[in-house]
Amino acid sequence: MSDNATLLESELFQQTLEVLSAAADGDLSARLELTSSEPEVQAFQAKINKLLLHFQEHTENYHNSSMELAMGLSECFQVMADVRSGNLDASVGELTTGSSEELIAKLGTGLNETIAEIREQIDTIERQRYAIRELSTPILQLWDNVLALPVIGLVDTRRSADIMERMLAEIVNQQSQFVILDITGVDVVDTRTADYFIKVIRAAELLGAQCFLTGIQPAVAQTLVEIGVDLTSLKTLRNLQEGLKECLRSGAQKEARDAKFARLGTGGKGKGE
Repeated sequence: MSDNATLLESELFQQTLEVLSAAADGDLSARLELTSSEPEVQAFQAKINKLLLHFQEHTENYHNSSMELAMGLSECFQVMADVRSGNLDASVGELTTGSSEELIAKLGTGLNETIAEIREQIDTIERQRYAIRELSTPILQLWDNVLALPVIGLVDTRRSADIMERMLAEIVNQQSQFVILDITGVDVVDTRTADYFIKVIRAAELLGAQCFLTGIQPAVAQTLVEIGVDLTSLKTLRNLQEGLKECLRSGAQKEARDAKFARLGTGGKGKGE
């Protein structure tokens, strides 16, 4: 090899060192120029270029995989945060569930399945709650224009609201004139519970229905007297049977009055006039 050739090869060697040094610093884009006239040198440089290309592709694939994994994890965490805040419509997108990264794909799919199971369980609980609500506040039609609402167990704020809502709706739907609120199944009545009943009865009267309270137990009556609850403005009766009799009696009296007013409205003045 001549001196010039030796010098050229020396420069190529320096270039090789520079490219390898850049690669060591993270720059894998540099390549050696295959300018050597020596086949062996060119083959050596080509192998170095091929090695650098392999490292570059591997690094890019790793970077892309890391980005895909990071973005998928971020989406999963965001969905979990949404679900925790009460948004059960949140779900992991198809881009994550169909990811080439098996770990993130399984995580996203599993999260969606869990959310679906939670939604199904909540729907079941809501249906059961609705059924319990219907059973706890049954509205019975005892007679024409007569509704009965038997109350059993403890009456709290939420249940009193349910009782009022259902009873008022039935009064409007059935155009009922009388409502019997039967508390035979209520063992404990305090000031708040008594206030609930009074409000329910007053609300029914505002809709034009006459309301009767029946079934007050001796212990409940004693408690009401001791705590000073005033029920004198309410019509109370011994039991549901007495309540129905009173409704029928009041209904008959109302029909008689209506018939009398109807005759007067037509100009009738009675017999002998």
